Amino acid sequence: METYVHDFVDVPPYGNWTFVEKPMFPVYLNQSQIPVGANWTVVYPLIANRSYHVYCYGEWVDFGSNPSTDYDIYVYDPLGHLEGYHTEST
Repeated sequence: METYVHDFVDVPPYGNWTFVEKPMFPVYLNQSQIPVGANWTVVYPLIANRSYHVYCYGEWVDFGSNPSTDYDIYVYDPLGHLEGYHTEST
């Protein structure tokens, strides 16, 4: 079976990161994968002048009576320059 999503833990250049070969595949984030205050980098090869959407899903979303899930998404160009960001919280 061919795999298009590859996870790396404590591996340069990003530390904890996922490489997705095709931008159509979502990445599932496990509850214990990103501790509070830590980060995880997801790398997608994108084509210039096209629109893309970011979808995050996983067991880590807190829908309880006192929800506490929040996350920041940063988008960088291939040279590492910040293109945009989004912050979401419950």
